[in-house]
Amino acid sequence: MVGRLPGSVFADRHEYSVVTVSNRSGPIQVPHSDSLKRHAFYSGPMVVLIDEGTRSGKECMAFQFKKSRRARLLGTTTAGAVLGAQFFAGPGDGYILAVALTSIRLDGEKLEGRGVTPDVRVERPLETPAAGDPQLDRAFEEIKLLLGRR
Repeated sequence: MVGRLPGSVFADRHEYSVVTVSNRSGPIQVPHSDSLKRHAFYSGPMVVLIDEGTRSGKECMAFQFKKSRRARLLGTTTAGAVLGAQFFAGPGDGYILAVALTSIRLDGEKLEGRGVTPDVRVERPLETPAAGDPQLDRAFEEIKLLLGRR
């Protein structure tokens, strides 16, 4: 659960996660630029919906939102599919999957195969059609709670 509503998170890059990528040559730390000047940014409360369809860079964003407590994550655990890959047509009916990186870590944490867990778990079984959207409905409840704390 979010314990605070930050007023200056993301005003600059000091709270960004440290990204370490690894390829066959070994790990490389990706520094973030300090050149971002103070700027107008949205500092109000946010609720971010995540689920098993949240993959790749969107998982990295979900991790950053959760780590910084900038947003409340709602839904189900993300896919744990962070590494970029590309399919190529192979011989016959087969395909070749080329993965350029062997690992991506955010603040030392590996998301691949694990994903990001929500702060508030709300299921939405796709195989059972239901009237309405339980995740969206709960997101509205959560944002009202957050707005009430201001």
